[in-house]
Amino acid sequence: MAPPPYSSVADLDLLDRTGGETRSTAAVQVQVLQLFDACAPGLRRYVRSCGLPPEAAEDVVQEAFLALFRHLCRGGGTENLRGWLVQVCYRLALKQRARMAKRHQHEISLDGPCLEVVDPAADPESAVAGQQQQRRLRAVIHALPERDRQCLWMRAEGVTYRDIAATLDISLGAVAKAVGRAVVRLTNALKE
Repeated sequence: MAPPPYSSVADLDLLDRTGGETRSTAAVQVQVLQLFDACAPGLRRYVRSCGLPPEAAEDVVQEAFLALFRHLCRGGGTENLRGWLVQVCYRLALKQRARMAKRHQHEISLDGPCLEVVDPAADPESAVAGQQQQRRLRAVIHALPERDRQCLWMRAEGVTYRDIAATLDISLGAVAKAVGRAVVRLTNALKE
């Protein structure tokens, strides 16, 4: 979604035509702050629509305005700065998505050896029963809907319900229900 358009009168107020000369930092700072107030909410929504979470979208928008500040301080053009910002945000969002995807590749898999902890003092029968129980729990976790699984893992990591809701952009009640459903399913699997 593109940022909301603003009037041509506002364009004239916000965009000071300098003919390519290097501008003073104070003048650039005022211009960038005015553009930030006018365009940042729309840019955040646009970057979120590119598949980034709210925190990453905020970082991308901040980085884009920093790039704009540097561009204007060097005497860069002031034609269509809103379009320039959208383009920069798009490119930064793609880079951020690639970084996040790369980071997720290195996360621990549910099938990894970290979940196969065996008590060295247990007898063979208890060890086999423990392994079967772990397989059942792993199967239940895999069967959970993606949102329930995310909420469960975040809660297991000690993240508060409120922070989970903000991170996943869902209501507090939805987080509580998702964690509750997951816990009930895991408890039932342990009873079998």
